[in-house]
Amino acid sequence: MKKALAILLCLAMLLGCAAAQAEAPEKLYLATVNMNGAFNLQCSLPEGYEFQEIESTDATYIAVFKMDENRPMLTLSIAYNELYSDVTRMNDLDAEALALIEDSFRQEDEVDISYTETAYGTKVMMVKEIKDTVDYMEFYSVFLGYEIEVVAVSLNSEEGLTDDQIKMVIDFLSNLDFVEAENDVYPQPEGGKKFESDWAIVGGLAEIIYEEEGYRVTLTINNQDGTGALWQYSCYYVEDTDSLLSVSSSRTNFTINPNNGETVYGDVAYEGIDEEGMETTFSIDDHGCLIWKDGHDDAGAGLEFVNIGRFDGVWRNEEEEVEVEFMWNGLTEDEMFYTVYITRGKTDGDHYTNFLMNGTYDPATGRLSAYGTCLLFTRNAAGEYDSSEDSETYDAFFSLMEDGRLLFETANGIELEYDLMGHQ
Repeated sequence: MKKALAILLCLAMLLGCAAAQAEAPEKLYLATVNMNGAFNLQCSLPEGYEFQEIESTDATYIAVFKMDENRPMLTLSIAYNELYSDVTRMNDLDAEALALIEDSFRQEDEVDISYTETAYGTKVMMVKEIKDTVDYMEFYSVFLGYEIEVVAVSLNSEEGLTDDQIKMVIDFLSNLDFVEAENDVYPQPEGGKKFESDWAIVGGLAEIIYEEEGYRVTLTINNQDGTGALWQYSCYYVEDTDSLLSVSSSRTNFTINPNNGETVYGDVAYEGIDEEGMETTFSIDDHGCLIWKDGHDDAGAGLEFVNIGRFDGVWRNEEEEVEVEFMWNGLTEDEMFYTVYITRGKTDGDHYTNFLMNGTYDPATGRLSAYGTCLLFTRNAAGEYDSSEDSETYDAFFSLMEDGRLLFETANGIELEYDLMGHQ
């Protein structure tokens, strides 16, 4: 529960300004969290702060409130916890449950714990170090099954958090609203459905996902010199031009550490709402390729992304004990294909089989065709595994079903359905 202070965190779906609710100061819409419940986050940002998305996953939201060096760092993290699946908000927890949460914060530091409430009456736990120089404060709450934490960290190791800064953070928390969202469903535009896929060029990948608010485009280009860039766009479908048009965008440059392959992100080149004339568009040409026209630096000039489907990840059929893993290559012209691993049987059993295949996707049929060979593994008397290669070449065909599951077919009529365990 207690988050490491080194995490520079927060929440979710980039931007969007909401109109002020009657009285100043104006509140900004930050995100809608929607998994087992749905709620909006909105607040009045303290002076000198800007909201910036860092990462969004199925289970957590991460972002940071950017500030200058004279202000404390504010971070916000949200994660769903099954233990609180039936908890509407922290106010519903009894004294015993609250005591357990308090104890978790006392495990590492000596702290003072008190409570406040947001403007909507949601209880918030305040955790403050007991020491002369207060380096950090944490604020914790529960809403619709989600654990919500805000951490304020002083960037001045000698002075720590001042009384004025602590008051500012408390005021900010009191002004942060967790508001249950409407359950309206916004259907995906029919014309926009063809964009929702993964698209590739040599050294580059564009992932387009439809969400209730519109389309999220994440685009990565890796250069041969170990540099690259990450672009993120929030878009909507324009029927008249049959294209996606950006509302907001960002670009972050990175380098690849040659020693360990780790991606090291650098400065943010730009981010925010796209002004008129600076929007980015995505369209599909007559050859079925995705065309990227970046409104900031024309980074997509001359690039044509091919549709590779959305297979990347691990899929499993529990009943038949079969697991399929897809990995997109694409770093060179000769590697524009998927590597497909199929494991049949338990890898700690007496026998199991591994298939190693190469696969390509056909957008016209929606099928990924793969071929390759297999290795048979048998446990010997010493408890180790002997392997033998089958000389036969195998074919397999994969497609995505309407319910999001993976359909596996073979030339001799075998069919299996797989559940997605997680994207890579």
